[in-house]
Amino acid sequence: MDMAGKREATEGESPEFAQLVSKLKMEDYRRKKLTLQDVLNIGQESMNDIELRTVENIPWYFLQNVMALNVNARNTKLKQSAQRGGKRSQHRYQYQSFTDFLKPDLSDSVHPLDVLCVLLNCSDHFLQQEIITKMSMCQFAVPLLLPAGNGSNCTFMLWTMRDIVKKWTPRSCDDSKSSMGDRLVNIHMPTFSFMRLGKCTFSKSKFLNHVLSPDHTNYNFFVNQDMDCGNYPRKVSDGLVEISWFFPGGQGNHDIFPKPFAVTNLRGDLKSNWRQFTFLTQISTAVFIFIESFAEKDYRLFSQFRDTDTNYYFILSPNYDEQNAEETAKVLKQLNETLKISLVKNWDKHVMNLVSDIRLIIADFIEDRGKTLSLENMAFLASEHRIKLDESLMECQNARKHALSIISKIKDVVQYKKKTMQLQGDLWKEISKVQKEICRLKNQGTSASDGYKNNLTDKCSELTRTQYQNSMPDGIKTFIQSITKFTYTEKVYFMKWMRFYLDSFTQNYAFLQPKNKSNGIKTPKKIQLEQLCQNISDSSLGIEHFLREMGQFYEAECSMIKQKQISPNQRQHSHLPGIAADLLLEGFLLELIDGDASNIPLQWITDVLTELDTKTGGQCRMIVISVLGVQSTGKSTLLNTMFGLQFPVGSGRCTRGAFIALVKVKENVREELDCDFILAIDTEGLKAPELSSLENSYEHDNELAMLVFGLSDITIINTSMENMAEMKDILQIVVRAFLRMNEDRNKRNCHFVHQNVSHVTTYDNEVGRAKLLKELNEMTKAAVEMERRDKAMEFSDIIDYDPERYTWYIPGLWHGVPPMASINQGYSENVFKLKKHLFRFIKERQFPEPQNIDTFIERMKSLWNTVKHETLIFSFQNILEVEAYNQLFMKYSELEWNFRQKVHTELSKYDNIIKRNIDDNLYTLSDFEENYLKTLLDQEEVNMTQELSEFFKSSCASVLLLERNREDFLNRVKSLRKDLGDIASKKCSKTIQIQNVKNGILHTQDKCQQQIEKMLHEHLENNRMKQCVLNEMGMKLQFDALWNDILFKLKVSRLMYHRIDMEMLEQLKREMINRPGNVTQKLHNIRFLKVYGEKQFEITKGYIDLTGSSIKRVKELFFNNSCRKLKITAQSLADNCAEYVLNKVKTKDDYNEMYCQELLTMINEKLEEKKVTKHHPTALFEVDLKLHILGKAAPHFQKMHEDFSVCMRVCLSQVSFRVSHPELEFQSESPN
Repeated sequence: MDMAGKREATEGESPEFAQLVSKLKMEDYRRKKLTLQDVLNIGQESMNDIELRTVENIPWYFLQNVMALNVNARNTKLKQSAQRGGKRSQHRYQYQSFTDFLKPDLSDSVHPLDVLCVLLNCSDHFLQQEIITKMSMCQFAVPLLLPAGNGSNCTFMLWTMRDIVKKWTPRSCDDSKSSMGDRLVNIHMPTFSFMRLGKCTFSKSKFLNHVLSPDHTNYNFFVNQDMDCGNYPRKVSDGLVEISWFFPGGQGNHDIFPKPFAVTNLRGDLKSNWRQFTFLTQISTAVFIFIESFAEKDYRLFSQFRDTDTNYYFILSPNYDEQNAEETAKVLKQLNETLKISLVKNWDKHVMNLVSDIRLIIADFIEDRGKTLSLENMAFLASEHRIKLDESLMECQNARKHALSIISKIKDVVQYKKKTMQLQGDLWKEISKVQKEICRLKNQGTSASDGYKNNLTDKCSELTRTQYQNSMPDGIKTFIQSITKFTYTEKVYFMKWMRFYLDSFTQNYAFLQPKNKSNGIKTPKKIQLEQLCQNISDSSLGIEHFLREMGQFYEAECSMIKQKQISPNQRQHSHLPGIAADLLLEGFLLELIDGDASNIPLQWITDVLTELDTKTGGQCRMIVISVLGVQSTGKSTLLNTMFGLQFPVGSGRCTRGAFIALVKVKENVREELDCDFILAIDTEGLKAPELSSLENSYEHDNELAMLVFGLSDITIINTSMENMAEMKDILQIVVRAFLRMNEDRNKRNCHFVHQNVSHVTTYDNEVGRAKLLKELNEMTKAAVEMERRDKAMEFSDIIDYDPERYTWYIPGLWHGVPPMASINQGYSENVFKLKKHLFRFIKERQFPEPQNIDTFIERMKSLWNTVKHETLIFSFQNILEVEAYNQLFMKYSELEWNFRQKVHTELSKYDNIIKRNIDDNLYTLSDFEENYLKTLLDQEEVNMTQELSEFFKSSCASVLLLERNREDFLNRVKSLRKDLGDIASKKCSKTIQIQNVKNGILHTQDKCQQQIEKMLHEHLENNRMKQCVLNEMGMKLQFDALWNDILFKLKVSRLMYHRIDMEMLEQLKREMINRPGNVTQKLHNIRFLKVYGEKQFEITKGYIDLTGSSIKRVKELFFNNSCRKLKITAQSLADNCAEYVLNKVKTKDDYNEMYCQELLTMINEKLEEKKVTKHHPTALFEVDLKLHILGKAAPHFQKMHEDFSVCMRVCLSQVSFRVSHPELEFQSESPN
């Protein structure tokens, strides 16, 4: 034994334990424990397989493989070296001597359980917990009582098992199924303990594996002598008590047992581990003891258990000695008078018959509902046996106390959230809706943009003010104080206790299903789904909700400062981003996208990441890796397995929105990987079937996919088997969204991972990859055509994808049927290969430089801004629906244009009839409405409705996808008819009024003059009686008031003044509503149209789409040529439009909105010409050209309108008179 071993041995540890620690080179971790971060941080060992070359490799091999869920993790057999003792072996089976053959050299051999005991004793509690959780997933038996290394003490491992969650389906009498789930430590079940008395050649552990495994299958729950390394001598693991479980899977008769139970296995002779044995007898429903003989001394040993109600079963080994059998039976019969014992003998020495017997005994106890205990119950009993409890540490209990001070206030989750988390409830969801509406203006209607946006902004400010006025509840305060004042260890304990307790409040979704009313009236399915989603959201409570509320308090405070409602020195929550940044650095998750509100708390995330940059000293270069996929395809499990993260996993939508986690890169590989962190993004499952019929489900999924794809350097597209149909719709939307984002030139990389794929041949792989690439290219081609791009593009032109290198096939996670299935070895091996490949990919730097915090924040803001302003594509399931809607919208626009044009034409004809009438027959509005307007509107409404109906009935398959839009568009027709009727009536009324005034001037002038003189006379007499002396301003105010009164009584209205430029801008916004988000954003931010017509139109780089051209020289030539051609096109179009405007002005009529629509039609027709599209103009070119042309036209149309107004006022003024008092003489009113 080396000096380190001797030194450890003198400090209370057994010499064997100290020697093994030294042998495994784990001395450094006896006092300074190995931590979870030490294992998870990315180093050389993360990027390569650890091979069992030397003994010191064994613990690291176990850690690497158990973290990767590899069922071979317990292997400790060293690989054969090419050299042995300095001499080359002639044959791998050749031994140097006959002595070696009889007694092989086991000096380098270590039993797997010895490795486990040493490793757990050298690890901190958080690494212990992670190891045990991973072992449980692999269906390995885990330590219940861990030897401390000194030969006598042991520790009850309650804390390490708190993170294990089990789900099962018990088999009830009526064979119905009711799925159940809970944390393992809370589950009450019977326990059956197995041990041996004295020496026993029969393999107890192998026997237990048969008992727990399904028929015709054998899982190695317990390490046994038939396994590799299982026959190595144990040095330190005697006294270890392992525990495993059986859980039924609802498979009917295929389940071995109908209900759950636990099985413990005491390693070593029970006489040498008496404390463990006595404890097991107290917690067990039945104790099974393997013996080869039972003597009088054994009788005296067991006689002390007189007061126990435990059942004892002595199993006589198949290898028992016939001579001792009679004595054994005699002594056991005597013991039966004191204890409840039975003798089980395997008469035919066939192990499976014995397995059947033991199964029957266990099944009887399960059905009889014998003693049931949870692990927490057992922990209480362990203290009575002087067994140490692993979570009795002061830090752990202090953290638990603070967690309970919060949890104890939660009686009802829904009510607690309403009271304690008000900011993230309806207020935050309403703010999110308003913020998106400010960008999209979907519900603007006929309101002016500026006024509508101002109203929305005021509403948003008011909601934020309401948030700010809420005081911080005690629960949130306690949460913040705890994670602020605690040490790192206490903080991790606290966060885990919070998670454990909060998870216990999560309700089964089956109980949240809204029920129909008892009166027999069925609730519509859509409403049921909405209620279900709301119930699920309301009943969910986790740490993320506490952190979200922190973020909302911070966001509200920042908003109040921006609105100048409070001063910066009044801030109370400026420290919160630093707290969240610390949690992120310590391995906890941070919510990036709020899945409930479909929003990013932008200021909060920005400041948390800024704090993160500060805390790392600016050393925060990141490679961003994300995973996207359909619900329940194993996305979170994939990330967790690759990087050791703790994203929530389970069936259904266990993740809402998107969360981020940091994985630190060790110093020894930072230069090689050229980054300091891996930032992992986990997302909620897309296309959830239970949400598919909800109105905004497509929008939510598409926005989420676009954001995550855009933020990531590498996106893993996770699919079930080779079924790309699940993700094809989402990818179509993402590709088209990137096509519309002309300013973002960086190609994102994506890897396709097909899970649940069994062994496939190289040929199958090639065929599958070729098929996938073909589908992706067809999808891209369709998206390019829909965006009116006049060039061929493939998927790899937009997304970095190589089917040969970036397509992975991974077997299913489980080998068998859960919950008793083990992890599929092929799954863990292939996931590790994928992980190594990603690191090679990063090293080869096949994408732009790693992001730092500033670039990540900038990209996040840009993407979120684009998403918020995108009004079209995110609302649909796929690009077929987008295109179908676009076609429908274009058809409707065409019919609307025809409708408006016909109304305008008829109105112009009627105007001319009225203007030519110079006789005394006065026209009335009712004449026009009855004789012309009503008939026209009725006819055109019918025509338009029939045209749309025929369009819906067309053979175009994509149109069928939009059947749900039928009612909406038919209602639009009715609304259009009403609007056009109102507009035509008003315009006709104005024309009739003016013409009637002209015709009636001679007839009414005398009468009107008398009435006006009388009213003026009465007014002047009143002023004289009051002896009121007025200055010039006073006289003007009185005259204006009097004149308005006169016009009102004579039923003469003033002509309304119009801002033509504003009306044209609103018309342009409506016309381009379905353009990309950057165009929508630009239009929303324009206040004055005329400024765009004052400057020369110049071609810029952003006007030409250069996507797909990789050679710099080719790009330059194409750009220069396209610049010249597009400039000529723009100038020619501007000249034609200017001529059109001039001709309209010459008519001296009033401005009509049809003039602006004519200009837009002229521009659209020109831009759709083949000779223009071949130069690849972008949407930015289109909008800027339209702004330029309309900006030049607007002043001319404005003057046209004003000149017409002046002319009409002159006509109206002819009914006035000149008063004899010059101070009250009529003054014409200028437009304001």
